[in-house]
Amino acid sequence: MKKNSPYAKNIFNFSMVFMTAYLINSSVSAAHFPQDEDTPFGVSAVRRDLSIEEDLKIPNPEVDGKIATLNQTGFMTPDQNPYNLQFIEFAAQCSVPSLEIGAAYGLTSLPALRREVRLVANDIDERHLLLLREQVPEELRANLTLNKRKFPNEMNFPGNSLKAILACRVFHFLSEDEMEQGLEKMKHWLIPGGRIFVVTMSPHHRHLKEKFLPLYLEKVKEGNPWPGIIQNMHEYVPHEAEQIPQFVHVMDTDSLGNAFRRHGFTVIQESLFDYTRPGAQANNGKGYYGIVVEKPAVSASTE
Repeated sequence: MKKNSPYAKNIFNFSMVFMTAYLINSSVSAAHFPQDEDTPFGVSAVRRDLSIEEDLKIPNPEVDGKIATLNQTGFMTPDQNPYNLQFIEFAAQCSVPSLEIGAAYGLTSLPALRREVRLVANDIDERHLLLLREQVPEELRANLTLNKRKFPNEMNFPGNSLKAILACRVFHFLSEDEMEQGLEKMKHWLIPGGRIFVVTMSPHHRHLKEKFLPLYLEKVKEGNPWPGIIQNMHEYVPHEAEQIPQFVHVMDTDSLGNAFRRHGFTVIQESLFDYTRPGAQANNGKGYYGIVVEKPAVSASTE
């Protein structure tokens, strides 16, 4: 879809009407993340009542470079991966908004905004979103919308309104029911030909390959559509128990790949891979699973 297409202009105008109305009628308030959403996608980053406490900072990196989240949901890695980079390139092709689920401190959001991507940055912790916004130059904030709703049950966007969706290191916190609901919602949100980019922890991860991987493969043989549910993750990674939840849902082509196919997506690319930053521990190239899928290019009237 081209930037000057009638559809893209309609979405842009709809967002601007909501944003302008708020800016005219609101007053500056104390530092907080506003509860009301002034665009169809969340809170505009240009709002004057968005501010941050002086002592709120991004945590210092761990020894291996990863950065802890503020809500004990794991870490943000400082190095990009091929799927994040593909998301940026694809999203930059037109002015239809794109969504990053679980943006954390902005590893991918920031370079996407520099490419003039109209971005909806989502995270369940408003502190992450405020820290992300602080790093965005003022001249780029008009393209940024902040969304703190939980995916998928709290998030609702217009149908056929998003170009691309990135979920990096997020899906492994979702249950089977949340995954099924989420895939259907994302399919509804995407324009025909839109794409989803996912990176998630795989069952081949070094912490899981000896004890959990055999259980995973057995469940695959039994026909379990979501064989990667782990209810006791602290037993596998006791040294990180304070920073990760007990529930983790690992995936690969036998689970997430098959689920996308069931929901009518076309798989463009999928692979197992490892992060390569200095200090990162190797997983024999299989610690993480990445996948790119596309919504079939059919008329919105058939949705």
